[in-house]
Amino acid sequence: MNSSRRLFVSLLRHALVLGGALGAALPAARAQSAFVPNRGQWDAPARWQAVSGEQTAWFAADGWTLVHESRVARRGVALRFTFVDAAPAVLRGEGRRTEVRHWFTGDRAVTDVPAYDALHYAEIYPGTNVRVHATGGALEYDLCLAPGADPARIVLRCEGADALELADDGALLVHTALGILRQPAPLTWAVLPDGGREELPCRYRLLDGERFGFDVPGADGSRPVIIDPVLEWASYLGGSSLEYVYAVAEDAAGLTVAGSTTVSNYPTTTGAYDTSWNGQQDAFVSRLAPDGTTLLFSSFLGGSKDEEARAVCLDSSGGIVVAGWTASANFPTGSTSFDKSYNGGAGTLRSDAFVTRLAPGGSALVFSSYLGGSKDDFASSVGVDGAGRVHVAGKTSSPEFPTTLGAFDRTHNGGSIEVGDAFVA
Repeated sequence: MNSSRRLFVSLLRHALVLGGALGAALPAARAQSAFVPNRGQWDAPARWQAVSGEQTAWFAADGWTLVHESRVARRGVALRFTFVDAAPAVLRGEGRRTEVRHWFTGDRAVTDVPAYDALHYAEIYPGTNVRVHATGGALEYDLCLAPGADPARIVLRCEGADALELADDGALLVHTALGILRQPAPLTWAVLPDGGREELPCRYRLLDGERFGFDVPGADGSRPVIIDPVLEWASYLGGSSLEYVYAVAEDAAGLTVAGSTTVSNYPTTTGAYDTSWNGQQDAFVSRLAPDGTTLLFSSFLGGSKDEEARAVCLDSSGGIVVAGWTASANFPTGSTSFDKSYNGGAGTLRSDAFVTRLAPGGSALVFSSYLGGSKDDFASSVGVDGAGRVHVAGKTSSPEFPTTLGAFDRTHNGGSIEVGDAFVA
């Protein structure tokens, strides 16, 4: 077994069995996404390491291994990328930082290890260098072709994936047990004599179930060319059975999603409003960090019957407003809520609409109210205005759905139990 294969097998074993121990000793490296040479501090044949978000990358002379450790799913997966028929490259760091790092493990000390902003592969193919760097929570590798270098020569093999797929938008999708590693269609350009850029079309070539390359029809060999793929993880969010995301809201603090789950092991976070599944089908509200790598909070929302969160929005303070439907007589409500009693239902869902507001951190219920009548009611859209007032819309088949004096239409106009009238409240 060659050293590259040993590296892949070793890292895969660590990722799947130890569940993320590879990066545990380096919280500082994880935050700063530095490239660090291996001077004996790690028991691995890899020459360099970098950590970016939930990815730990180990670099050898012919490619790299990505170990993705999902703190949401509490699992890991390893993908090995190697350059096919390439020369073993000389690796060197670029952009040395002022920091140095030290490791003390048992009776072994490795000190004064430098850190760099990027890693350079020299002459991986004739006239082709590779520069790897991190941007936010994603790793990028720039393929730098000198005049005369052939882009068709570049072929990468991906081991450890379930499948490779080309998306309609030109992205390369690497399917894994933890979700999809997505490489968008690479930004590609020719370098002009004055240092400017001329963008070139570029698309992935899927050669078989493990190998892919690049097609750059505008590269004529007379100018340097840069091909710039990005490695972006799209993570699963869920438990062991069915989940549905129906609504998404985004702000600077992260990505908030709402939907429904049928399982008790949907991931929740310590300190969230409700970390216990309430039975049958619960609504959920979860917030991910802006780069998608961390579950900031996650909470169930429901009673002993079925619920779905169908809409979510954020107020000016970061508070979360959720709307949907519930069939539970014990759906959580607040002491001052407009309607604290389940009104029943007569259709398939036997539901009331609900409107719930959670504190910005998701730890407390600000208010929560039923909204409906004796037949089915369903909220499907919600918004908050500048004064903090909640506006909700949906449908109702209840003749006694609550209306207010002076409203445009206070009379139910008919319709089936399943359809009914629209409402705005």
